[in-house]
Amino acid sequence: MDKKTTPGDNLEREIKEETNLKVKIGEPFNVFTFKTDMGEFKFGITFLCDYIKGKIKLSSEHIDYQWINPQEFNQFKSVPSLKKEIKRYAKKYAKD
Repeated sequence: MDKKTTPGDNLEREIKEETNLKVKIGEPFNVFTFKTDMGEFKFGITFLCDYIKGKIKLSSEHIDYQWINPQEFNQFKSVPSLKKEIKRYAKKYAKD
């Protein structure tokens, strides 16, 4: 993160670079910390975002994408902490 930008600014830029989508960054949903395999401590923020415009065009960092309902996330392979976060999101925000 650049010293002159906010976490929201960085997220907006990353989303544009990696997906070609323009989003409006909303409220933070979750704040978390974790330790990497290399022993580094990381700090993260999950934001709620609204789609503004754009058509998906993935950067070279990605090979595929899929839109799913949050309730479907549990069927995918992921780390337990992310599964817990998505479940919490679905309970609070997702529409059935």
